Amino acid sequence: MEKVEIINAMIAELKKRGLIQKQKDISERMNTAPSVVSCAVHGHPNGCTQSFIFKLNEAYGSLFNPEWLISGSGHMLQADAEAARATSPTIHQQNAEHCTAVVENGGSGDAMALRLLQIEVENLRKDNARLEEEKKRLESRCDELQRAILDQFARRETNQ
Repeated sequence: MEKVEIINAMIAELKKRGLIQKQKDISERMNTAPSVVSCAVHGHPNGCTQSFIFKLNEAYGSLFNPEWLISGSGHMLQADAEAARATSPTIHQQNAEHCTAVVENGGSGDAMALRLLQIEVENLRKDNARLEEEKKRLESRCDELQRAILDQFARRETNQ
C-alpha cells in the first residue's frame, strides 16, 4: 500500500467517525498549512511522507496501528490490533488447558479433544512462522530507517 493510499484511508476513517469534515480540519488539528495536507492527500512527494502519516496519527490520539501506518498491512486501527493480540493467546491458552486435561486423563475416549490438540499444535506452528516473518520484516524496516537517519545526518554534516 502506497503512502498516499494510507493517508486517504486514514482520512476516510476519520470522516466516518465524524472527527473531520474537510482537509482544513486536519491542518488546524495538526497546526500546519492547508497546502501541506493537500500535498499529502494528492501524493506529492514533499507532503506524502512517513513523518506526515505519524503526525496525523498523533493529532488524532494515535487511533491508527503503527505497523499498518508503515506497511499498510494488518489491522488499520490500534484498538483492533490490540484486540487481535489479546485474543489470540487467550484462545491458544484455552485450547492448551483443554488438551492438557485430555492428556492427563490418558486421552481415552476423546478423539475430538485429541484432534483439537493436533489442530492447536498446527496453529501454534503457523503462528510461530508468521511471527518470525513479521519479526524479520520489522527488523528489516528498522534497518532501513536507521540507514535513512544516518544518511540524513551525513547530508547535514556535508552541508555544514
